[in-house]
Amino acid sequence: MRVTAKVLVFVMCVFAVGPLFAKEINPPKGVRVSKLKRPQINTVPREIPVEERGIGEIYTWPRYETQINLPSEVEIKQFGVGDGDLARWVVSCGQTPVADTGAKNVCHAKSGHSGQFTNLNVMTTDGTYSFELAPATSDHPIDLKVFVTRAQRTLLASNGSGGFAGGAAMVPKAELLACSELAHARQKEIQDQLYEANHKIAALIDPREVQYRDYEIKHFLFGKRPQATMFHTADRTYIRVPGHPAVYEETQSGKPAEVTAVCADGICMIPKVLDKGYFTAGIAQKRIKFERRKKEVHHG
Repeated sequence: MRVTAKVLVFVMCVFAVGPLFAKEINPPKGVRVSKLKRPQINTVPREIPVEERGIGEIYTWPRYETQINLPSEVEIKQFGVGDGDLARWVVSCGQTPVADTGAKNVCHAKSGHSGQFTNLNVMTTDGTYSFELAPATSDHPIDLKVFVTRAQRTLLASNGSGGFAGGAAMVPKAELLACSELAHARQKEIQDQLYEANHKIAALIDPREVQYRDYEIKHFLFGKRPQATMFHTADRTYIRVPGHPAVYEETQSGKPAEVTAVCADGICMIPKVLDKGYFTAGIAQKRIKFERRKKEVHHG
């Protein structure tokens, strides 16, 4: 009887004190208890450009799987994870008899503990893609899905079938030579057009009509005499100046008005005789003023 009474007293104490412990241990409804506050989640998948010699960062979190999507034309051949067993990382890549991720260009990664780092190297038909798997933070939200692209690479001539070599995308040598020949042909075409335009302007100049000493220029251009800089014929004005200067004529009201000038190979032609105005020259666009001399009228 004494033993039975002691047991009954113990059971009653447990039922009396148990709710008190339950209130202290059990969290309120709807509240999630965690030792480490979970960062935000990237609601929009990130795009990560990764060079052959570069390393991309992917931010993970325990109990969250991250899907790594390589370019669609890439096929994963092999992959390696640093300290995978020790850190309890779960990583699978590509389609193999052992593990099938559902696509030839996809990896899945999931960390086992908070604050764990590791690296992932994925060998593919397009070279090696290297990543650091790091814990997400307040500045770097959790990546649930990322899309990996190749950064822009330099084209190099190759006698082989292509692939990576020192981080450069290879193109056939014949294709590069054809591109170079096309560029040279285009350059020659432009030079021929300039030569033809210059000859057309020169053909318009009638030596018998040229007046070299009609213009006064207040500032000689590059030390040249006025007659070597500007002259005219019966219905055209010519200015020897490099580039494509802006030419202005002074109107009757005294205001400048820009006129059309056709320039080629250091000479500009204006389809009228100018009396007064200015044109620009040099990088500083310096104004060079000119004025046509008035012919003296002799009364006999």
